[in-house]
Amino acid sequence: MTDDQIVAHILGELDRNITPQIKPNTMVVNDFVSKVQEQFGNSDLYPSQASHYLHQQAFVISGINVHEAYQAGVRGNILHEAHQAGVRGSILHEAYKADVMHGGSAYEALSVKVKTDFDIIILLSDPYVGKNFEVERDSSGFFRLKWKPPRHGYLDAVKLQKQAFEELSRCVDIVTSRKMVQQVQSVKYKEGLAALDLEITTRDGRRISVDLAAQIAVREWKGADLVRLKDLPQTLQMYIDKLQRNGSPIYFISPSVPGRHVDKTQLCNISFSMLEKEFLRSHVEIRDMVRMVKLVGLACDWKKKFTLKSFYIKRLAVKFSDELQHQTKWAGYRLLLQHLRDELQQTNTIDGFFVHGQVLYKKKPEKIQEFCRAINEALSWNSQQEVIRLVDSSDLGRRISKMRFSYSRSFVG
Repeated sequence: MTDDQIVAHILGELDRNITPQIKPNTMVVNDFVSKVQEQFGNSDLYPSQASHYLHQQAFVISGINVHEAYQAGVRGNILHEAHQAGVRGSILHEAYKADVMHGGSAYEALSVKVKTDFDIIILLSDPYVGKNFEVERDSSGFFRLKWKPPRHGYLDAVKLQKQAFEELSRCVDIVTSRKMVQQVQSVKYKEGLAALDLEITTRDGRRISVDLAAQIAVREWKGADLVRLKDLPQTLQMYIDKLQRNGSPIYFISPSVPGRHVDKTQLCNISFSMLEKEFLRSHVEIRDMVRMVKLVGLACDWKKKFTLKSFYIKRLAVKFSDELQHQTKWAGYRLLLQHLRDELQQTNTIDGFFVHGQVLYKKKPEKIQEFCRAINEALSWNSQQEVIRLVDSSDLGRRISKMRFSYSRSFVG
């Protein structure tokens, strides 16, 4: 067998053995997120705003539930206005009109293990849209959103994130308590840096991790100290041009991240995850090269040893896409590993690429040297040896061990 035939077989075995196990989790997540999205216009989510309105009308409303009042037949103008006041105070009430975007390895066809990640982005609606802000790079390395006229000043990112977490938590509570998704037994959640981190437990005992994040979409390549569009790979330039013509999201702003600043309430972070996802979906050969590197990283335990995350590999693949698109999968996989090694050796970092001077990954020189030696070892394998090593050294062996037997004669000589 040729190198590329064996690579095709490795990826085929992943698709036959890993992907079918991920699909049921994907269906549960899709159903749950759909039900969460349906709650965005639910007045039960906004008791504080509704209560405030009723207090202004001199009503004593301790413990009142506006939704239950409606169900009981109390439909006076005051209660109707209280409902509207509650909805108007929400940042999610218009979000049902916007997109919910799905990311993470499960949606990117990049999974190399059953326990994979699900990232859900909820696009906030007006006024929290890119056209209303100037995206400025801060001295801390993070970003701030400056309101355009007629508003003034900077977005209070901490306040926005707090409200997003509160409303999303209420949505999750309603969907869970009312058992709206039959397969879901329970849901635990906690506030993360940029997302509400969910752990869904299904009735048959599966645990599914989901990141639920409300973000601000920016639909043009400008601001944020971005690299000039003409300096990006030509394949990526063409894709971004298409997104801009269609008015599609290009990058996202996450309100509130840790960092040093005189006013930490203004700090935001920037994400290109959806740009990378859609770009790799339209460049299948490059996507498969990324998947091969992820598979080797899993087998060699690079995440635990060197904290290598999959999005670092995706970023490198996009950065060198003009080179990679002309390679076979095996040659491209090796070239991607070489670029990873070379970038680490030259700077002790992995460059953020889209933003000037941004660093995604940085380690001490001795750790970088150890990582580079591990990459060189992987580069020394031929594809036949690689298949054996992957089967022997990782839990994939239990799923794709038949590869060794099916092609054992190819490994000899």
